[in-house]
Amino acid sequence: MSCHSGPHLTDGSFHNVGLRPSTVATAFTDTNDRGAALGLAAAATDPLGAAGVYGDGARGPLPAVVPAHEGAFKTPTLRCIAEQPSFMHTGQMRSLAEVIGFFDRGGDGVGYPGTSELSSLDLGAREQADLVAFVAALQGAGPPPALLAQP
Repeated sequence: MSCHSGPHLTDGSFHNVGLRPSTVATAFTDTNDRGAALGLAAAATDPLGAAGVYGDGARGPLPAVVPAHEGAFKTPTLRCIAEQPSFMHTGQMRSLAEVIGFFDRGGDGVGYPGTSELSSLDLGAREQADLVAFVAALQGAGPPPALLAQP
């Protein structure tokens, strides 16, 4: 509830969910991805980034890199996510049901560096199916811009 909240159904933050690295293509295995711990530092100095010399303007400040960013990845919005061909950081899950099952069991337990923030949800089969149906129902244009503005 805290990670996928608000009008965009994301907190826009970085979280470690205990995702196990896996082979995502026959060309490579993603085994040493430190998540935001390296990505944020690189983005801050990238001349092609939003705030760089060749960028198209800053979209807000990047957070300072902290130890919790090890193995953490940015929370995606749930809006219009159901029709994606794959899910999670490296696309290793192929269905919403698989993603819901992953979060229900509390992640993989071992995964990318850092400490997973997840714990088991202990949902029943019906509750998991209801969550899949809810996320699938989030397809569409989303709320009108006026509803996204601060009151």
